[in-house]
Amino acid sequence: MSIENLQRKIANLLAKNNLPHVKLLIFNTHGESIGRGGHPISLSDRLSYVNCLYTRNKLKDWKIKLIQEMSFQGGDGYQYFMNHNLAYASISRILEFCFNKESLNIKDPLYNSPDFGIEFVNTIKQFNTEIMDDPNYAALLNVFGSNLTHSTGSRAVKRHMDGSMKTLVYHPRQTRAIPQNSTLQQLGMMANSLGGIGKFLRKDQKGFYEYYKKSERFKRIMDIVKYAFAYSDIEVLKAYIDCFDPGMWLSWSTRTADSKRSENMKEVANLLEKFDVHWRLNKVYRQLHQEYMEIRNWVLGRKSRGRIAVGRGRAVEKEIRDELLLMHGIRVAIFHEIFLLSVRIPKFSDQAGTSRDEIIAKLIRFDILDAVETLRKIFPAGKVKTVDTGFGEQSNYVSETNMNYSKEEKNIFKQLEALYECAKRVSTGITHFIGSVG
Repeated sequence: MSIENLQRKIANLLAKNNLPHVKLLIFNTHGESIGRGGHPISLSDRLSYVNCLYTRNKLKDWKIKLIQEMSFQGGDGYQYFMNHNLAYASISRILEFCFNKESLNIKDPLYNSPDFGIEFVNTIKQFNTEIMDDPNYAALLNVFGSNLTHSTGSRAVKRHMDGSMKTLVYHPRQTRAIPQNSTLQQLGMMANSLGGIGKFLRKDQKGFYEYYKKSERFKRIMDIVKYAFAYSDIEVLKAYIDCFDPGMWLSWSTRTADSKRSENMKEVANLLEKFDVHWRLNKVYRQLHQEYMEIRNWVLGRKSRGRIAVGRGRAVEKEIRDELLLMHGIRVAIFHEIFLLSVRIPKFSDQAGTSRDEIIAKLIRFDILDAVETLRKIFPAGKVKTVDTGFGEQSNYVSETNMNYSKEEKNIFKQLEALYECAKRVSTGITHFIGSVG
């Protein structure tokens, strides 16, 4: 709504300065899917979402010619042209939109009351500004970094960080929007699309319901929120956050029959106490939980009780939703195993420019490949080398540099790599469920 308002301001300046011969070209590189800023429902919705009907009518009244350009980019953009039939259908829908003159006569009540739109935009902006400036939200985004998914786009996520867990506090503006959105999707909470809606519902629920019912433009915008809600689950986010809860690991250790596994759980708990990140993540969870519940009450109704994973108002079928939740559950279990494997790394004095705690911090942040590469330098697997003393007898002494760490290679390093690959496959599956391939 802010962008379309800016477009009208530019066009109005052209009209006031008597420049009708100057064409207004607007290039919108918003992306295709919900993860890239586009409308997720249909190509027709996407075109209408980007090229606002009210703005088109205003430009027509001011006699300003509009040239609207938009790009098809990324994995979810190319899919419209994957074969001849898809490309033909996509071009047909675009032409239908361009030549549809009947819709230009439709009046939208959203623009009859600018106060509502201004208050709505300001509320969303305020919420997102506050949460973006919150170092705890930065910690949530960076807790797994960009390691949950394969790299997005041609540009790397440019952010300097060392190996310690303390570097989790940075400003979200240090990363590009697409990796941020991707991380939120992988954590089961699409806060980039949901954030601020709950706050506005608490502020003006009556106005919200009224305009959602009467305004086509407002409903189309809120369809993005409904779609994001359908693929979000606050309990999924909590499951990921609780991976960093020392209390949970201690509780598990008391209920585990395997004594070695129980000791590993206690060591994980001790490490997480030192990393001291769980309370940060929990603060963000509580903030997003309030947003989620307000949206849930709007979508599913306040009379609903208990934890609803599926139900009326959802944009996805029950079977799809169940499979998505299962995939999140599998990956949470993978994270638990990675945490337990990380504390099985043998103790060593600082070498290769790192320490044991820094290696474990990388593993817990899911920077698996880099951590394993360093571990293999410190604990090489190979044939044991003995020393010939030159006195007619062969020594059975093996120096630290010549020790064989084949067991660590098999039972820890390769296991970490296998879990990493499995988690990446789950991430790709979640991406395809949501329909966002950036």
